[in-house]
Amino acid sequence: MVEGSNQMTPKTTVAVTSQSRLTESDRLVLDRLYQPILGVSAYSLVTSLWREIEFQPHQRIEVPHYHFLQILNIDLPTFETARKRLEAVGLLRSFHRRDQVLPEWLYQLELPVNSSLFFSDNLLSLLLLEIVGEQQFKALALAFRPEPVDHTGFQETTDQFLNVFKVDNRLIATPPAVIQEVQNSMGDVETSRAPATVTPDHDGFDFDLLTAILQRSYVEAADLSHHRDLILNEVALYGLTETEMASYITDATSLTTNKVDTRQLKLKIAADHRSAPRSQATPVSTTQSAKADTVTGLSQPEKSLVSLANRLSPMDFLTAIRTEQHGFVAANEQRIVERLDAQKVFGHPVLNILVFYLLNDMGKATLTQSLADTVANGWAQAGVTTAAEAIREIHRYRAKQNSPKKTPRRSASSNRRTVKETLPEWAKDDYQPTNGTGSKLSDEQRAKMAEQLKRLNAKNGGDVDNGKH
Repeated sequence: MVEGSNQMTPKTTVAVTSQSRLTESDRLVLDRLYQPILGVSAYSLVTSLWREIEFQPHQRIEVPHYHFLQILNIDLPTFETARKRLEAVGLLRSFHRRDQVLPEWLYQLELPVNSSLFFSDNLLSLLLLEIVGEQQFKALALAFRPEPVDHTGFQETTDQFLNVFKVDNRLIATPPAVIQEVQNSMGDVETSRAPATVTPDHDGFDFDLLTAILQRSYVEAADLSHHRDLILNEVALYGLTETEMASYITDATSLTTNKVDTRQLKLKIAADHRSAPRSQATPVSTTQSAKADTVTGLSQPEKSLVSLANRLSPMDFLTAIRTEQHGFVAANEQRIVERLDAQKVFGHPVLNILVFYLLNDMGKATLTQSLADTVANGWAQAGVTTAAEAIREIHRYRAKQNSPKKTPRRSASSNRRTVKETLPEWAKDDYQPTNGTGSKLSDEQRAKMAEQLKRLNAKNGGDVDNGKH
């Protein structure tokens, strides 16, 4: 910001604007949490600024500074001190230009952060604690703490988007040009608050927490919000935590432009997970884990596979298969999985079964784009939306392939191969680890392998090994 006490007079014009509207919940946070740390003049200024633009076209006004000096009954130095306090806590962004075009100043109002983010910010919390004292600080935190809903005795039956609404899979994979055009135009508008998402695909990841972690770094909040979808896709694909993603974003952000290099971000994440697979897989979100997925008619190993596919992120699942095969995840395999995920035709559980089908059931040495696209297209046309449906589609395809070979004494059941036959050793109920020669492992080796399997299969309280659900 250009400091301008010697460039500003009461007659200096200013445009006041905002990209958002102040809601009742925003006003409550502003009144109860920000007001104590702002002081009388700064709090009066910010409420006056919001009030002045609230009912104006495009939420914008252009007035001389003396307009606010008269309203607030303060002098220019007091006004500038109040403005700086608003800037310091992120409620106002100030811009100045030196040419003769009016207005000379632009004030952009920013929404207060929500209460959870406010209390997670050490600087804001320390300042509030210092001003109101420990007793009042605890009382405010208690008042704003969300009350958890008691789900005891209930089983969630929330349905998924594609189970309720019928959308052409081809349009999901390749949206109409007008949608892309609108999305691009929306992405061009900078905003300091991350937009709400229609479908909570990443309900296990706290984007506000990620923003809070990066708030004091040189990463711009607007740029972070602009790349929200890409960040959440990487999080879901690789099973990253908020702290891990913050580290990757910091490394991929330019020190000169403060912009995130998305290509470098994706390459760094992919390289790390290719060279050093995660020791502890992270479950996918509950939305993508197909809560209503029915496993009726599947064998016990197939049910275990469905449970595992519902729990693991695609890259963790791919890594688990490669580890069991004593192989490694190739760079082209990562790109294939990323591309399939980016198309948003399937949720992660179905994508996991697709990977399993190609590498284990079909016995392919590596993933290939053409074969993956062929199988994915077939499943999309068949309306596959869950892991269990994917396994049933494998059965239907096998039965169809075998149907021409009809003989009087051979039944469909004898011809049909099932996923059970090619289920990886680490997912079978009767798994007994052995060394390369087939002999029994030592106690030390067995303990090490058991720990690895425990990390792979026991996520969120699940126990895939013994079929518990």
